[in-house]
Amino acid sequence: MEPGNQHQPRRHLSRTGRYILNNRERSPLWVWILVVVATVLVTALIAAGATAVGVFTIYKPESMYLQVTTAHLGRLVYSPYDGVIRDIAVSIELFTSNGNTKANVSFSSLDLALGFHGATLADLKAMPFNVTPEHVVPLHYLVHSAGARLDAAGRRAMQEEINAGLVRLDLDGKARMTLKVGVFPTREFWTRISCPIYLAVPDGNARPVDPRICRSWSP
Repeated sequence: MEPGNQHQPRRHLSRTGRYILNNRERSPLWVWILVVVATVLVTALIAAGATAVGVFTIYKPESMYLQVTTAHLGRLVYSPYDGVIRDIAVSIELFTSNGNTKANVSFSSLDLALGFHGATLADLKAMPFNVTPEHVVPLHYLVHSAGARLDAAGRRAMQEEINAGLVRLDLDGKARMTLKVGVFPTREFWTRISCPIYLAVPDGNARPVDPRICRSWSP
């Protein structure tokens, strides 16, 4: 055997006259198993991503939202001497809308806060509920709060707004929505809202709510 051929694989002559390599340095079986498993996982991830993109392309999150419709100030007792809101009662009307024709939406978390100039007056929550396709679910809140203390800027703002006959409250928060379309995988996303509510003093009537501002959006 020649020195230059010591590490070359054996070759056998087949019946057809062709040489067949007999290379004993083949890849171990576990390497091929890993390759197959990795290929299956990558294919599954690509399929899941394509499904998610397809669902969100057809059923857009912005067609499902939370909106404030009106409010009313029932009572406001404010002490300008110490900047404490002794008593306040506000009714707020909202609704959740599902504009899709096939997608079901469930609200598993609804966390809203009503405040004045940085001071939280009340937290508004709701138990989980569902909104079927092309339907709305009304939400009614009767807020009662007492003892909220305002800072110096808040005191000035409250006194100025009471003198002007129009008090602004802010409703801010978010809701977690779950979207499911038939057999498609469930998807979750958040919708957020920030709505200024202007209430007349002393009659309590609210200015018309701007639906472009007081409608939630999905980032």
